Amino acid sequence: MNEIVCEKDTLEPDIVIENKDENTIGIYDAKYYDVKFDGNVIYKNSSVGDMIKQFYYQLSYEKTHKVIKNILCFQAILKITKTKA
Repeated sequence: MNEIVCEKDTLEPDIVIENKDENTIGIYDAKYYDVKFDGNVIYKNSSVGDMIKQFYYQLSYEKTHKVIKNILCFQAILKITKTKA
């Protein structure tokens, strides 16, 4: 049985999905930034620290599992407008 132990107050992703039969793992971490797009420019996006942390998660889990997914998720707010047919 594979077990992942995370001590209190340590870095840990939001969701970890483990397939014990295949000894694989998926890492998902969500960021709640109000990202803005203006043409080719992105404002209020994640920092380099967020990216480093995501790679740290993978390096940590690779000690015991094959990491098959390492996903950094961002919220999206969609504005839907009706068009006339």
